[in-house]
Amino acid sequence: MVTIIPAVLALTEQEYRVELKKASLVGNTIHVDIVDGKFSDTLTVGLDVIKKVKTKRALEAHLMVVRPSEYVGDLIKLGFKRVILPLEPREPLTGSIALLRQANLSIGLSLNPQTPLSEIGNLFEEVDQITLLGVNPGFSGQDMISEVYKKIESLVNLVPPGVKIEVDGGVTEDNAQQLVDAGADILAIGSHLVNSLDPRKQLEKILASLN
Repeated sequence: MVTIIPAVLALTEQEYRVELKKASLVGNTIHVDIVDGKFSDTLTVGLDVIKKVKTKRALEAHLMVVRPSEYVGDLIKLGFKRVILPLEPREPLTGSIALLRQANLSIGLSLNPQTPLSEIGNLFEEVDQITLLGVNPGFSGQDMISEVYKKIESLVNLVPPGVKIEVDGGVTEDNAQQLVDAGADILAIGSHLVNSLDPRKQLEKILASLN
């Protein structure tokens, strides 16, 4: 059974408050995008805002930053349940992975649309989840890049047992079933769900599209 997680990408504290509240209506876990303005041109709210705005929902952080190691310690202190590390920065991830594992957090690894699966290397054995971006990082409301379906199918043959495949970006009721058929276990849905007029009805529509 596929898991649907509402995703928040907020540029201001007010946006974060509104989106977090709406996401809480449709998910027990919320995917929070954290972008530093360098990994992508977008600059989202930082950890200061996230610390200030409380929620009872479980949070997974999707880091789209050039130095993920600078965030990991604070995310552990803030009580995040999963941290998704970006593969693209040149900074080695082994130290961050070790800290997260020591703190018993779930660990994800994200790949931009243009990043080949071969770049994962031996990190398959170090993580609990692979997150494939269906759109270019840092901007909500984009249409999904069609190559992601084949990428999911290829990834299914590479992941060890128990490692989940998440797709983040561009997910709608029009492509959700195709993503699941390709092998996705988790769908992170941002603007199409969280920013809709009625997130609950929108979630029902997405669920109805799944066989």
